[in-house]
Amino acid sequence: MASRTCYKGYQISQEDDHNYCLGWKDGPCPADEILLLSSSAWQFTSSADLWGVPLLGDYSLYGGGGYVADMGVNYDVSLQTLEELKSNSWIDRKTRGVMVEFTLYNSNINLFAYVSLLVEFPDTGGTNQFTFIQIFRAYQHHGSLGMFIFLCEIVFLISIFVCCVKMTRSLIKRKLEVFDDRWQILNWACIVLTVIAIAMYCARWIFTSLTLDAFQKNNYKFVNFSHIAVWDEVLASFISFIVFLCTIRLMQILSYNNRITQLVAVLNHCSQDLIGCALIFGIVFFAYVLVGYLLFGRSLSSYRNVLIAMTTITNALIGRNSITNLIEVTPVFAQFYYVTFVFFVMWVLMTMINATLNKSISIIRQQQRQHVAPFGIHDLAVRMFKDFVASLRSNQSKKNDFKPNGPKHRMNQQTTDKYLNDVLTEELVDLDVQTEPNQDGEALQTEPNQDKNSHMN
Repeated sequence: MASRTCYKGYQISQEDDHNYCLGWKDGPCPADEILLLSSSAWQFTSSADLWGVPLLGDYSLYGGGGYVADMGVNYDVSLQTLEELKSNSWIDRKTRGVMVEFTLYNSNINLFAYVSLLVEFPDTGGTNQFTFIQIFRAYQHHGSLGMFIFLCEIVFLISIFVCCVKMTRSLIKRKLEVFDDRWQILNWACIVLTVIAIAMYCARWIFTSLTLDAFQKNNYKFVNFSHIAVWDEVLASFISFIVFLCTIRLMQILSYNNRITQLVAVLNHCSQDLIGCALIFGIVFFAYVLVGYLLFGRSLSSYRNVLIAMTTITNALIGRNSITNLIEVTPVFAQFYYVTFVFFVMWVLMTMINATLNKSISIIRQQQRQHVAPFGIHDLAVRMFKDFVASLRSNQSKKNDFKPNGPKHRMNQQTTDKYLNDVLTEELVDLDVQTEPNQDGEALQTEPNQDKNSHMN
């Protein structure tokens, strides 16, 4: 019985990074090998030199570097390169993964498509295929749509700057008391994550510019766009999370809505019952995930691990069933598995949760009928409109008060003239009394009152 050498699985920390000659032979290499089209395919290239990023397959996480065979842009050259690789056993028993990477560009819609096709060779034998396709837009500000995006980005930056200044002033004024309000905590979380997203956007823009410059210098050389695709995917996920938090932030405004108020009241009323139902549902659901993984994991890719099996069963809950593939693998167990899943999970447990919610809804509606309707968002909008109209009217009345020919101005002028006439008349009367002549023709001088108290009055 002949013995064969066994080779272990792939690990990034233990990957082979040596340079070889044609046919995986140790050096020194013959001088004529450099003339071959596949001579560079036997030399190791690091992920930093290749601008590659790790790729997660079904069996392992593969580094961004490796032994690269450039196919070029000519069909005959690519075919000759493949013949050289095949004749010299470029793929052997030590190979654990082969990746085919290329990038497409559609100028009509200004979109890039990065495609990575991975074939895994596990140490147990066989092959496994994995596909990764990422669509991204490298030219962000191209055309009329790009100019509109650029203007939106400027408005966004100005808004973020104003919010940062306002919240910083509030933090300096109130200090740690700001974080007593949970909405303020959410505001600060949104601001911090937005600043991080802006930094990630700038990093993606820098890497994209460097990659496009390298491609424009030599259009016939392979340029890796994998890191651009990964940056774009991470940034999109980060922005999605920020939008999720901002949507939650809108709940403070929606709290004035009667429907939202009823929803919160219902959840608060049945929270303990829902926790119990969720616990039972989680136990039964996870049991079916494990059974599906053990029964169909070796035959179906949709059950190849626990996480993917959980995703598949969740899709079945919302109506995206895959019963046909299950029946093709194991007809008897598949039918029994799916029938019991529908009965216990989709019928019994979901009905129990719905009954709990319906009971709480009925109780909350009866309680609200006995009380005055709460202040809703419609009332808030009406009050804001009335306050706005009242402020406009008050401003208009103030303007009329300061007009030269206004009615109030004329009334004030008449009152002032009457007061001045009365004062002048009294002064003239007093002057006539003081200067009244006597019988001898001399003016009679009246003595002033010497009473200090009267004088002080």
